[in-house]
Amino acid sequence: MFPPFFGALLLLGALGLAGLGLGASVVGRVRNEARWGRAGAWLLGIALLGYPLLWVAGLVGTPRQTLAVGEELSFCGLDCHLHVSVVRADRANDLTVMVRFRSDAKAAAEYPGLLRLEVIDGTGRRYSPSAGMIAEPLGAGATIEREFRFAVPPEASGPALVVSHGGWLDYLLPGRGNPLAQRRIRLTLDDA
Repeated sequence: MFPPFFGALLLLGALGLAGLGLGASVVGRVRNEARWGRAGAWLLGIALLGYPLLWVAGLVGTPRQTLAVGEELSFCGLDCHLHVSVVRADRANDLTVMVRFRSDAKAAAEYPGLLRLEVIDGTGRRYSPSAGMIAEPLGAGATIEREFRFAVPPEASGPALVVSHGGWLDYLLPGRGNPLAQRRIRLTLDDA
């Protein structure tokens, strides 16, 4: 629903509005002016009640989506330059997934190591990778492929890869920048 950059602006706006309301309330209390106190309470109330509503609307408004093998999932900051897709998956012993990370940035590096990858099966059980990691930054315009292994039992049905941001601050954002919203998009593992 809300693009990541707009979600960040909403968070900063809500924090600014809450700070302004708190400041006005303090000024009203110090100056003994009820008008300032009421205005500050209104601003603070709008920020403290309005932002959680926007946050929930951002999560609910993000549609569930399933992407086929080869389709890209984009991660955005100011603009969307980091793209993730599944190249192939197989289940010889563990579930092995070859993931492509692609940057279409012109100058700045991207950091796919900050992303969290997990497989979710048909019953909702989650599996973290037991092998595979990205330590280096992805250069502007570069593409890398990495193999990840997940200890998914053979009887688990319908596995899908879910990729999201890993930072705790991202959970405060409304909309597509929130890891909870990002987990509504799944990359199918057709071969597995």
